[in-house]
Amino acid sequence: MTGRRKHQRPESGRPNGDAPPQKIAKLSDHRQEQKDEEASMTVDDIYFEEGGLQRIHPYFFKFTTYAKGRWVGRTIYELFCSEFRDRTPAYYESAITQGIIEINNKKVEPSTIVCNSDLITHYIHRHEPPVTTQPLAIVRETEDGLLIVDKPGSIPVHPTGRYNFNSIIRILEKKHGYRALFPINRLDRLTSGLMLVGLNSEVARRMESDLSAHRIQKEYICRVKGVFPTGRIVCDQPIRVVAHKLSLNCVDREEGKPSLTEFELMAVDDDEMHSIVYCRPKTGRTHQIRVHLQFLGYPIANDPLYCNREVWGDSMGKDGVLPPAPTLSELPTPADTPAAETPSVPTPPSSTDQVKPPLVKGKKANKMAGTTSTS
Repeated sequence: MTGRRKHQRPESGRPNGDAPPQKIAKLSDHRQEQKDEEASMTVDDIYFEEGGLQRIHPYFFKFTTYAKGRWVGRTIYELFCSEFRDRTPAYYESAITQGIIEINNKKVEPSTIVCNSDLITHYIHRHEPPVTTQPLAIVRETEDGLLIVDKPGSIPVHPTGRYNFNSIIRILEKKHGYRALFPINRLDRLTSGLMLVGLNSEVARRMESDLSAHRIQKEYICRVKGVFPTGRIVCDQPIRVVAHKLSLNCVDREEGKPSLTEFELMAVDDDEMHSIVYCRPKTGRTHQIRVHLQFLGYPIANDPLYCNREVWGDSMGKDGVLPPAPTLSELPTPADTPAAETPSVPTPPSSTDQVKPPLVKGKKANKMAGTTSTS
């Protein structure tokens, strides 16, 4: 029947979801074609500033990926409506019917079942979200191929989701002329601070080994809500992912992974509404500092996820209290913002700075808070 196919069985010895060699070649061809097109674009073709933000000229783009395990057995229409919520169901139905969305380079019906190893293609006119105009500063480049950059807040490290050219990797390639890049420590999109990037795989492996062995210490400064307690505060609450699609994490004493962060108060502002806190994570869980500060009752002041009363309620996640399940299911993902919109850039929730934390109050604290919130 048109639009219906039986599930394809994986080849002998091949894990479910892996693509056969001939299809891998096809996907690599797609990606190489995309890379060639992007390589031909100049900085002026891509970037412009407007309204105090760095923006990207809209451009045509072809997304290509193999079907993930959880996609198999679902219709192509259902898949796009549930997994990619940045567009309406009516758009996806029309796009599939017109061949804008294809399976294995062929036009299909909305009722077509996605099978193991299918190549999914989506042609779009891409509108990237804007980011800060603060320049990406090159702090140092060593002879053996280690690049140290000062990453501004609001810019993701890798091309991801709706971000491509407005990412650290693409900016280094397009504006600074670098090619082979191997990010060593990755910072959240909203976080500013020092980033290590290998210019060759050998340096990247060595530095990653040093990070894993704690020969390199990560240090952060955050502006949090409330008056943080004095002294050395240690939070060792285990952390787990509570919503994968939202990249939302929480404390879970039974199923969480071991996590440990040290905190120390640096400053309190005049009105005693915010504090500057020095943070040293000893493990590397996703959003670890943000989750531990929320658990302690001092969420990062401008954190859109963990300092959001609409999501967490009056408890704001203190002591690991989770929001109700309906709230999680209804919370929009970053992709839910329509592509044509240009939302304002949030200030970064934290910044890296290697300093010893002296405790100060008053005007000096206010000045530090202002610096931290905009760096």
